[in-house]
Amino acid sequence: MVTYHDPCHLSRGQGIKDEPRKLIEMSGHNFKEMKNPCKCCGMGGSFNITNYEFSMEINRKKALDIKSTGADIAATTCPGCIMQIKDGLHQLGVKAKVVHVVELITLNN
Repeated sequence: MVTYHDPCHLSRGQGIKDEPRKLIEMSGHNFKEMKNPCKCCGMGGSFNITNYEFSMEINRKKALDIKSTGADIAATTCPGCIMQIKDGLHQLGVKAKVVHVVELITLNN
């Protein structure tokens, strides 16, 4: 099962929300929406580098949202979000893969 995180720049800045979900559907994976898909993961460009602890406090909420879906894959379209979410899930001991949404096409479902 796949859940999807809406990156701030793509969803808020460009208004793109439906297209990544359509790609997930086209990939043949089951999809489960997390509680707050549009909440920031805490990466914020270089914010994670200059304010790591605070950024991970923000990320903890995102990681818990992902965990609550039971998904074994969390997808997004932002490389920064991928790194941040991987770190947050690792800190919670969650084994879900974190991938770019386009990678779902190559993953067996």
